[in-house]
Amino acid sequence: MSQQDALVFKVQTAKQKPENIRNKQGYCPFCDLVNLKDFLAQDEDRIWLMNKYRTLEKTVQTLIIESSQHEGDIHVQTQATNAKLLNFIQTCYEKMQTWGQFKSIVIYKNFGPKSGGSLRHPHFQIVGMEEVDAYAQIAPRNLTGISILKEGGAELNISDQPVLGFTELNVQLPVQENWGQMADLIKFAIRYFMEDHLKGRVVVDSYNLFLYPLMDKVTCKIVPCFNLSPYGRGYLLAQVNDQQNLLEIKDFLQEKYRKEQN
Repeated sequence: MSQQDALVFKVQTAKQKPENIRNKQGYCPFCDLVNLKDFLAQDEDRIWLMNKYRTLEKTVQTLIIESSQHEGDIHVQTQATNAKLLNFIQTCYEKMQTWGQFKSIVIYKNFGPKSGGSLRHPHFQIVGMEEVDAYAQIAPRNLTGISILKEGGAELNISDQPVLGFTELNVQLPVQENWGQMADLIKFAIRYFMEDHLKGRVVVDSYNLFLYPLMDKVTCKIVPCFNLSPYGRGYLLAQVNDQQNLLEIKDFLQEKYRKEQN
């Protein structure tokens, strides 16, 4: 990445943002519907709107409030609710594409105190980049890997060539397929990280989720949040767990899925 591709962060704007992940009694603007402004679209209690605190230069920052449930999240919602959410996100993304002013558009979600987010209320962000190609460093090999499960047209895999590492789970779905199939596997992957990853030796309370609407597929990448290694921080070197561990995770997930389906 060249210096001119770096996203410029507006510190003074960021200082004005409310926070209620660590400060649980803090103000939640997404619960205060009366004072929300700049709506772009709405579907039931899902709302797409402009981000009030636009902290990045040369971007258009929007967000999607996932539901009216402050303590909700994908990993505790029903398949039907999650499928409607994914469909709404895709609709908003396609609408944003028609604006015709962006070099790239990214879709992502923060959850938990280590994720980079500031608000507990579940929400996605859709950000249009005016001058940066956010996908320039993303290759097809980063979105595929060792196949674990297939549900209809959707597939869950574990990256053997991750974006940054160590353990990244991907759910892929052809664009025209059933969102419900993808929703099930995304929820399953998040629950694995929150409940089972590292066999409970380390509490996983945060994750990032990225949607890559590239080529003829939509890929959802779920990444648990830990401290970044010096190899990633200093050299942009990705790390991946050894093959034995990747296969152990594969076997565990296959057995967990089988038990939950019975």
